[in-house]
Amino acid sequence: MARCSMSGPRPDEAKRLFAAAERDRLSFLLLIETGRAPNETLGFLAQQACEKYLKAILASQGASFGRTHDLDHLARSVLAGGVALPVAIERLAALNPYAVAIRYEGTEVVWVENDEAAQLVAALRDCAQRWVGGAAP
Repeated sequence: MARCSMSGPRPDEAKRLFAAAERDRLSFLLLIETGRAPNETLGFLAQQACEKYLKAILASQGASFGRTHDLDHLARSVLAGGVALPVAIERLAALNPYAVAIRYEGTEVVWVENDEAAQLVAALRDCAQRWVGGAAP
């Protein structure tokens, strides 16, 4: 895997990504409360929140990340930048299918339980919040 390239920190981009992740997180949490949301939708929102939290960390470090939804790649890039992640990459990678593939019929995937997804989102939120500078309410 190629290391991400570094430029200067991009705090404005990091804050925008963090805010976008917060919107996905809020939608995820509100849908869980209904008890009626499709697993695909919950998984997609959890994956999107995690992706944007990771990208917020990378932007705050000045690392480029390109257009990717691959949580494994993003997490490894964060680690390569010297940031300790509060979750195992393998756990994050379980959300990868929700980014694209699972939204199409016939794609088989092991469901990530809502509690597991919520823990991943919360852990990355806390980590990203430290790097972005407390952008969360």
